[in-house]
Amino acid sequence: MRAVSKFLKQYVEREAGDMDWEADEEHRSIKKEMDAIYQWWTRDRPVEHDPWTIQWDIKGDPEVEADVRRRYEAEEALHRKDDEMLGRLIKIRRALWS
Repeated sequence: MRAVSKFLKQYVEREAGDMDWEADEEHRSIKKEMDAIYQWWTRDRPVEHDPWTIQWDIKGDPEVEADVRRRYEAEEALHRKDDEMLGRLIKIRRALWS
């Protein structure tokens, strides 16, 4: 995940400006998707994966199993989001060349 996202970050920051993203509807669509994935990777994901922002309920809940289940569900939600965004990046990868 990190290697592919690093590629996207480098492409957006170093090369994407050389492309005519207004050339046609396909280019505009890819640019919109690229920007959304880039924003998620550089801004949203670091916050989502910050252990201090995940709502761990560890205030002495006597039902430890319920607490463990909530933690597992939170982590699984993060993994599903990673999978979704990686899939979106794969769909536009061929257009990310300058």
